[in-house]
Amino acid sequence: MFSALDDHGVPCVLYRRSTKEIEHLKKGGPFYCPMCEEAVQLRLSTKRAPHFAHLPRSSCSYKGESLRHQKGKLMLFEWLHRQKLKPKLEHFLPAIGQRPDVYVEWKTYKFALEFQCSVISPAEVKRRTRHYQKAGIVPLWIISEDKVKGKPPLLSFSEFLRNFIYCFDNHLHFYTFSPESKRFSILDIHQSLSSRKILVRPRSTFLPSLSFPDLFRAREASIQWEWWERSVYRYRTTPILRPSGKDRQFLQFLYLNRIHYSLIPSVCFLPLRYQPLYDKPAHLWQTRAIVSHFLPLKKGEILRMPSIPVRDILGKKTIDLMDEYLEELAYLGYAVKKGECWYKQSDIPFSQNIEQALRQDKELMIQLKHRDDKP
Repeated sequence: MFSALDDHGVPCVLYRRSTKEIEHLKKGGPFYCPMCEEAVQLRLSTKRAPHFAHLPRSSCSYKGESLRHQKGKLMLFEWLHRQKLKPKLEHFLPAIGQRPDVYVEWKTYKFALEFQCSVISPAEVKRRTRHYQKAGIVPLWIISEDKVKGKPPLLSFSEFLRNFIYCFDNHLHFYTFSPESKRFSILDIHQSLSSRKILVRPRSTFLPSLSFPDLFRAREASIQWEWWERSVYRYRTTPILRPSGKDRQFLQFLYLNRIHYSLIPSVCFLPLRYQPLYDKPAHLWQTRAIVSHFLPLKKGEILRMPSIPVRDILGKKTIDLMDEYLEELAYLGYAVKKGECWYKQSDIPFSQNIEQALRQDKELMIQLKHRDDKP
């Protein structure tokens, strides 16, 4: 880390100090971590910039900073500094006990930039995010590019990545940065293909060419229906040889309802805009909703579907995934909304064989793609 407190509690920042100044500081001390208040050492290295380091037996969560993290946050700081935004490096916020990598104020907003180079728990992400928000600060989590596996447009998806999704103007995206290549990416999310695969459209820029306001310019990433059809085809035609615990529960549910997994209706695979915010695969919860809450009803009866609330990392807006699903069913003619209630409008067809199911997938894809292609 580049900052610590001296014996009088005054912040000591190493950034942009001369070698002579730093050598003088090193002879002085002691210095303390503003987060854990443990003693830290001022270190000089030929491989790294001068920095403070915790002692080997420290239990502080901020110890053991990687070179990538150190280099990355310094580059983000300098990037904002060149835009004359007056950023602060490792600015300690005593009111909430947080020390963002970079703190900056822009217009009427306060921002905390966190360059995340290690995998941390969802609970820790939420805790730190809520602390920032209570102080009126917007956290901007930027993931180290090496933590994102795959090659755009298809990426591996994980619970770790789901923690950092932002929703601006109803469009989902997350941020990545590589200090080595100076590449900053805004990854607009098209859709989830499964619980482990996601389709994105990257907007990658050389960091010095990017402006801070660019981070908040949302761009629509429409559903890619050909990818959807291929993923459904694989699901229908690939035997489930090693089912997970969730798969076994789902297969048991289908068995009890006399449905083969390869013949699930096409409308149980709908790729919803906000599905990436939910940790359960679309076909699992959509099939359960249709079989348990739709099929038993007669036409005209009220639909009582369980709500599925999801939120982005900022959590300011709660989105009901089930409402989005019902809107799609309404477009397809299976449901209708009257007032505040949803009603069953028509029956959903079930295929008798794989060929028929694949044909229905194709027909559904053409219908929805035609709708989405309209200006």
